Amino acid sequence: MVVTDALVSRVVELENENLIARLMAYAGRPGNPAGVEVRRFGRAVACMAAKIESRFYNSVLGVGPETIEDLPAILEHYAAHGVSPAFEVVPGRLTEPLGAALAAHGFRMVEFHAALVATLGPEDAGPPAIPEGMRIVEGDFDAYLETYLATGHEGGAGDEARANLETWRHVPGWRFFVCEVEGAPVGAAILDVQGEGALLSSSATLPAHRGRGVQGALLRWRRAAAAAAGCDLVVGGAYWGSPSLRNHQREGMVTAFTRGVWVKSGGL
Repeated sequence: MVVTDALVSRVVELENENLIARLMAYAGRPGNPAGVEVRRFGRAVACMAAKIESRFYNSVLGVGPETIEDLPAILEHYAAHGVSPAFEVVPGRLTEPLGAALAAHGFRMVEFHAALVATLGPEDAGPPAIPEGMRIVEGDFDAYLETYLATGHEGGAGDEARANLETWRHVPGWRFFVCEVEGAPVGAAILDVQGEGALLSSSATLPAHRGRGVQGALLRWRRAAAAAAGCDLVVGGAYWGSPSLRNHQREGMVTAFTRGVWVKSGGL
């Protein structure tokens, strides 16, 4: 696969739309208890969930050289809500002046997040092979929710985490998958279908079942579902060096690019 600027832009759009969709779902709760606000500053999109301590939810997307002049306003916007954001910068958008401007405001790059991709065709739509004893079930949101919360993701099983994730039930294009072993749910994952592209997101495995191929099975099943839905591209994300990254690579997905994550000392 040749990684072009057009491919990078397409991947970034899929990822950004997924984040904005979940934030808008949280914002729809009565009183907006997560403190969600999404605001544009030129090409940059300032995503915020002020009551959730997470870089993922409090990040600035679409950052580039033109963001330099908007940095004071962006930082003032977050500071008014007591939040220090993360700035996500993809290849081709980082320039020396932008890096210097972020550094001047106390930000530094602390980690890389990889975007992994695979192209799809009709031949990928058939039921994939999965380990004996496993079964993949689609469409049972309640089973997805209980399994995902049990892994400690999104803040664990607290009332606020549960109320936030309950809003995922109605997000357009999101499809929910659960991996069962001997009839019991042990892993969960989402496929977000956006037109001809699909995003693999929000996957987790119960600790006692990690390292047994659960996520590999969920990856293969979701790729097949994306192909059956007419998608020609599937995208996943993982922090560099993580088990999730290796899971994607084992399933034939390749790294399209890594984005740099810039944060301020003492921030999220």
